[in-house]
Amino acid sequence: MPTYQVCFQVDRTFEYPACCDLRPPEPRLIFAPVRRFHAHPVKESGLKSPAYANRHFFIEPCVTCLVAGYLIVRPRFPVVSLSELEYIALTSLGPTLAAATKAIEAVLRPERVYCALFSEETRSIHFHLFPRTICLWSQYAALPREDREISGPRLLDWARRTFHSHAPDAYRETVHAIFRELEITPDLSL
Repeated sequence: MPTYQVCFQVDRTFEYPACCDLRPPEPRLIFAPVRRFHAHPVKESGLKSPAYANRHFFIEPCVTCLVAGYLIVRPRFPVVSLSELEYIALTSLGPTLAAATKAIEAVLRPERVYCALFSEETRSIHFHLFPRTICLWSQYAALPREDREISGPRLLDWARRTFHSHAPDAYRETVHAIFRELEITPDLSL
């Protein structure tokens, strides 16, 4: 694995409480200057729908569950474990997930956006960003079942079984709106 040298200076500090023994090693790492996502088709996936990327990750709609706003974030260089990502990609992961979540929230206004890493069907790691909207929850809540608590994993499993073959009417327009929003969202990746 290549070694990376930090080549930017700290421009802001965080003060830890006096009682805290968890102080970061010097020098402290900060985010690199803000860059924007660049839109381009992702040939590797064969998708005809919108897809965007930064230097380390692709962001594209889920093609196995047609819920508008259900995005998949995957590394440009596939790995089977999160621990195998290069350091520079790891520092980009949080900001990438946050930017994609912000775009989903701006368009759909969901109650929650679930973020999950399973990598069962596809062995290479990829992150699921799944919006729990009021409409989706009401459809799920109307089903007869004993447990009335909100369970993200159960809701996601139900949605993947329910919305795998037919997209709702406004699906395409909503997905395009999310990617337009993503295009103007700052990318904090290195």
